[in-house]
Formats: sequence, structure tokens, C-alpha cells
Amino acid sequence: MLDLMAEQVRLEERMASLGVEKYRASHQANLAARAATDSRSVATALDSAVEPVAQAIEAFRAEASSGRAGRRHSAFRAIEGLDAEAVAFISLKLVLDGIVRDHTLTALALRVGGYIETEQRLHAFEEKSRDTVRATLRNLDGRTSHGEHRRKVLSHMLNVGDDGWTAWTTRDKAIVGIKLIELIATATGLIEIETLKIKRRPVAMVSMTDRFKTWLDQLNLQSEIMFPEFLPCVVPPKDWSGLTGGGYYSDAFAYPLRLVKTRSRKHMRLLKDADLSMVFKAVNAIQRTPWAVNTRVLEVAEALMKQGSGAAGLPADVLPLPTKPLDIDTNEEARKAWRRLAAITYETNTSLKSRRVQAFKTLAVATEFSTYDAIYFPYQLDFRGRIYAVASGLNPQGTDLSKGLLQFSSGDPITRPDQLRWFLIHGANCFGVDKVSFDERVAWTAENRDRILSCAKAPLDDLWWTEADSPFCFLAWAFEYLEMGWPLQRETPFVSRLPIAMDGSCNGLQHYSAMLLDPVAGRAVNEMVADVAPALGLMPSADVIDGVVPPFGGGRAVDDNFVDVAHKSGPRGALLRDNPSLIDLTAAERWNGTLPTTMVPGSATPFVNVGK
Repeated sequence: MLDLMAEQVRLEERMASLGVEKYRASHQANLAARAATDSRSVATALDSAVEPVAQAIEAFRAEASSGRAGRRHSAFRAIEGLDAEAVAFISLKLVLDGIVRDHTLTALALRVGGYIETEQRLHAFEEKSRDTVRATLRNLDGRTSHGEHRRKVLSHMLNVGDDGWTAWTTRDKAIVGIKLIELIATATGLIEIETLKIKRRPVAMVSMTDRFKTWLDQLNLQSEIMFPEFLPCVVPPKDWSGLTGGGYYSDAFAYPLRLVKTRSRKHMRLLKDADLSMVFKAVNAIQRTPWAVNTRVLEVAEALMKQGSGAAGLPADVLPLPTKPLDIDTNEEARKAWRRLAAITYETNTSLKSRRVQAFKTLAVATEFSTYDAIYFPYQLDFRGRIYAVASGLNPQGTDLSKGLLQFSSGDPITRPDQLRWFLIHGANCFGVDKVSFDERVAWTAENRDRILSCAKAPLDDLWWTEADSPFCFLAWAFEYLEMGWPLQRETPFVSRLPIAMDGSCNGLQHYSAMLLDPVAGRAVNEMVADVAPALGLMPSADVIDGVVPPFGGGRAVDDNFVDVAHKSGPRGALLRDNPSLIDLTAAERWNGTLPTTMVPGSATPFVNVGK
């Protein structure tokens, strides 16, 4: 018999080693792509070096502007007017990105000087075309972080904008670049410039100092162990009883899991002094829920991923680059059109590759854990207090694929009409039929019964289910719908293992409308008894038609339906139902005694409508 606790410990040790392997592979890929600062270790070095380099730049400026003679003071004019921290960051990033191998001082200086020239051109152009620059930067921020591509796009914008810039000479770029590299070397000690003989000729080279190499090795070791690849558990996760130490059992992780993900020390101090007993109870209850992999959904998802067609929201195979026109060397319009199409293809493929990696990871985890009768997910809170599963890839709060791959380890029998009703409503919701009444959703499942059963019987032949809003959740439901048997003539109750999802409508406004007992907002966010769920902002309202939007809690009388929904149980609910006037008293108790200093026309004033 498998010792599940021993298996869990082995899993946790593997999670730690997977994190190390993932970091090392990512770090090596960044070095090979001359993007070393994308690695946490080098990024840490960059962050720590920006301030001293910026100070060195300011000191250089002060010295150069004093009129005293000095080495490469002509570089002063090139960086005049630019923010010292921006110049420091650009220079450091360029130097550190290629730090994996030595560079000739001249080549690196020309690269740094070229970027500083673009920055200076932007600085000058922005003064007369601020909106154009900002729009281009926003567009780039949403598309790429590749430095060279960004520089080319910005240079094109400047050329099209006819900024009247006089291009720097190669000598100008070299002088600026060399000066900034020298400032980095003296201010940080990260790099050094040394003259080596290459093919019997002296060549100035830029390389890492031994001190920086040692520090970088330490940073890499620290970074490797900071991010384990968290997986599900095969035993109920360890209960939370404090701010650390819950979820996982072993000491395989260098840093114990935190209950709350926050970097704020003040936040942590407040949490230490708070009574979190109810939070512990809630998180522990969620963690103890046993799940299992839905192997039927897994089989279909794996087959579709192999096809690479992009069905059911899965990422398709990468697209081939467009064929180059035969006259691309002589036809400028054709060349521009091809480059635009190639750029779109490249961006699309970059997204597809990332999504395919994530999808394959989800399927790999599901396959590994499909052999267990029950699996569990540790949970923690973000800084806002929202509860999230720790494991990435496969978890009940993940993508549609992730959710569809999971079902409860043990189910509950459907023995009452209301249970069957909610089961059917869930199917309609998953397909996207969720803006009509509940009765219409139930009717939709009956009207489409044959198609649903066809998909469940042969999901790779009848792909109608892939048109659903949540295709894999719908497929999981369709499998159970088929298994239930139609027409319903069962000797024993059908046992469902599906999680029936319920979602809030504008949760923040739901809280406000409930606290303020506001029937208008309550109706808009589905806190009122209604056959059809309204869309917020699309509610028919005489006040809105007349051009006046009613304020939250604007003194409106609260009807019995809302009281029944907002206070539907317990002594307080009964008291409010029997004594509606107490609602006015509740409103008065919440008033802080201060009248507003400014008023919006038509807005609510404390007690204006109390008692009406």
C-alpha cells in the first residue's frame, strides 16, 4: 500500500528541485538572448547599481559644467537635459544584458551611445509632440520589451515626424558610450576595462570583475531556491495556524509558505496582531476539499493539443512566416507590407508559444496526478485577502482547461428536483446561455439534448461543444449528462462529481448595496428576486431615463423583497421584516454626525428621506 505521506514529502522535494531547474534554464536562455537583466539575479544587481551610477553622472555633469578641463567632457553636452537615473538605467541594462561574454569597449560604447542618442532625440521631440511619443510608448509597452526592436520603432517614429535631428557621428557615440561605461566601472565595481592583446594588437575589453562574478553566483543560488514549482498535494494540506508553515509539510523549501502574499512590513505587523482564527478556519476548510482529475476530459484535451487546430480555446500550432515577395529587394511597398505581416505573425507566435507551454504544463500535471483517487490544493491569501490556490498550472481557479480537468473526488447523489435543476442550469451557464431566466436555461438543455448527447458520445467527431464559452467545463458536464441517462429512468440516484459554479455580479457593488439596503443597486447586481439577471447599467429606470441617476442609499424605501434577500435568516432578519421602521434607525446609527461640505445636485443627504 502506498504511503501517501512519504509520497507527499517526495513530491515536495521534487517541487523544490523543479524550481531550481526552471530558474537555471530561464537564466541560461536570458544570457544566450543577451537579456541577462531579465534574470532575477542580474536584475537585482542592476537595481542596486542605478543609484550610484546616477550619482556619478550628476558629479560628472557638475565637473564638466564648471569649466575645468577633463577627460571626455564633450560627452557632457550629449547627456545634458536627460534624467540621470534614466541614463544610468539604460547604460547599465545594455552593459549587463551582454555580461555573459566579454565585449570590446568600442562595440559596447557604440551600442550605449546609440541608445542615448535615441533617448536624447525623444526628449527633444516630446517637447513638441508629447501625445505622439506617449501613444507610441503605450503601444510598445503592450507589445514588446525587446530593447532593439523598441529603439527601431521609436527611431522610425522620429524619422516620420521629421524632428530635424542632426545624427551623431560614430565618434560622438563612442565618446558618450565610453564615458558612461567608465562611470559604471568606477561607481559600482561590477565591470572593468582592461587591455588585451588579440592577434598581436591591443584591444580594450569590458568584462565582469571577480567580485561581481562571486556576487552573481550567490544571487543565482539565492534566486534558485526562492521559487519552487508548487504542485497539488496527495494528502490533505497542512492546516494553517499562523502566518507561515501551512500548506506543505517538509522542510524542502528554503522559505516556508506564507499565508498572506505581501511585501509590506506594516501589513505583516498588523496581521500578527489580528485575530485570524476565522481566516484559518476558512482556508483550512477549502484546502481539505478532495479533488480528482477528470480522465475523460484529459483524454480529449490531449488529442486536441496534438492536432494543434486551436479548437476549444486551446493554443494552435505556431503560424509559418509569410512568404517573401519575389521583388522584396526592389519594391519598397511590398517590403513594408511583408514586414508588417511578418511582425504580426511573430507577435502572434510569441503569444501562442507561451500559451502552448502553459497548456502542456497543465496537461502534464493532470496526467501525473490522474493516478490518485484524491488530490488537494494548498491555498493562501493575496494582500487584499482574496484566497487563491498555490499550485500553478492545474487548480480549481485556473483556466477553463484547468477547471474542466478537475472534479470532486467523491460526489453527491441527485435526489431532489432542485438539485437536478441546478445541474441543468450549470450546463447552460458553461455554454454561455447565462443572460436568460433560470427556466429558459433549463429549457435550453432540453431543446439541445440530442446535440449534447452526441458531443458526449464522440467529442472528437462532434465539436459543437467547442463553441461553448467554457468548452472544457461544458464537456465535463456533458459527460455526466450522458451518464445520467435520458430519459431519466434510473433505479439508483445519479452521483454527480461536478463543482457547480456560482459567480457574483460586481461583488464590490453587491457589498455596498447590501450594507446600504439599496434596492436599485441591489436589483442591478442580482441581489433582488428576479427571473432574469439584469446587466448593470442597462436596467430600465424612470430616474435614469429622466437623466438622473439615483445615488446609493438615496433614502429610498426598502421593499420587502430586498429585506428578504439581504436579511433572509436569523433574528435580525425577522426583526427587520416585522419592524420596517428599524431600517431608518439603522441608517441613522451609521451616520457619523457630519454633514457634507460639498453637494452634488440630486445626491442624498443624511435623514432627508427618513420616515417618509
